[in-house]
Amino acid sequence: MSKLVLKNASPMLGSLLLASQVNKIDLGVSAEEVDVSSFADNGWSSFLPGIRKSDVSLEGYVEIPEPDLTLDGYLADATVLPFGCTITYPPAAGDVCYFLKAVVNYMTRKAEVGKAFAMSLKLTPQEELVRGPILFNGDIDADGSTTPLDLTLTLDDTQRLWIAIWVTAASGTTPTLDLLLESDDDSGFPSATTRITVPQFTGVGYYIGSVDGPITPDTFYRLTADIGGTGSPSFTLIAAIGIAPIG
Repeated sequence: MSKLVLKNASPMLGSLLLASQVNKIDLGVSAEEVDVSSFADNGWSSFLPGIRKSDVSLEGYVEIPEPDLTLDGYLADATVLPFGCTITYPPAAGDVCYFLKAVVNYMTRKAEVGKAFAMSLKLTPQEELVRGPILFNGDIDADGSTTPLDLTLTLDDTQRLWIAIWVTAASGTTPTLDLLLESDDDSGFPSATTRITVPQFTGVGYYIGSVDGPITPDTFYRLTADIGGTGSPSFTLIAAIGIAPIG
């Protein structure tokens, strides 16, 4: 892919889509330098990579009451949330997504006469940064399965499969949504295997979870949905999957 001027991005945090509020995202990954210099290094420093960490910060504009009120709740409760971002808007199946578990630990609002009411957020990641594709973006209003996506990769026992789900809207009377992440070695899913059972959604919400490898020979993945409730229940969600090393 050639270089590009970034014009579109889709930051997602908890049950919030923040593309309309955010205009800057910093996503950093680093590892501590552990000094292992010895006499045999002939006067040169020698290092090993230590504990890795990620840093996430967002900047943009305040909108009251929402999403400002929900962000306040995330900060007050120290809720573990899925954060994700694509460099496309809106994200489509197959688009690259960077996602991780995080806690909102810092939020500021900046007010100045004649200027937009500004905000900044900082997140503390809880797990590794995962890079993978968007699996689904859209509405689910009936039982069934999403279009299969081929990761083209299998997992060995040193890897972990992750899924992140952002449910941004729900409608109907007492709606419920049960999701399974399934895999198969064929796009027709003749022998689907459940990899992750997602806790039931009854409204807007979020989920991030993982399962350790190995997963082989499967490379195809899909979500299978079971929806309940009355009054034409429907859920709007985005899901991303990816593979990351264990440890």
